[in-house]
Amino acid sequence: MPESGRAPRSSIVVVIEADAGLRGGFCRALADAGFDALGAADGSDAIRCLEESKAAPLAIVTSLVEPELDLVSPAMNGRRLRAWLDRHPRFANVPFVVPARGGSA
Repeated sequence: MPESGRAPRSSIVVVIEADAGLRGGFCRALADAGFDALGAADGSDAIRCLEESKAAPLAIVTSLVEPELDLVSPAMNGRRLRAWLDRHPRFANVPFVVPARGGSA
């Protein structure tokens, strides 16, 4: 561990998106920017990715944090995923990044 007492930072970003095309696009863009992107179709799939990863991710990119958007994965919505993360110290401080939805202002 570094002298600061903190674990080294990973370059992993988990992308949770039900739409395979969008998920792939996010993952490619992150990989092009130098990140190790892990794609997950839903919250349960994300937990599998997290449990298999060697390091905690820098962030989780998802729209699951908005309950009204949890139509595809109602069993593992953003609140339940956040609760799971909070119960596991390795993941408790991983931030959610919520992409802005397109539209006119």
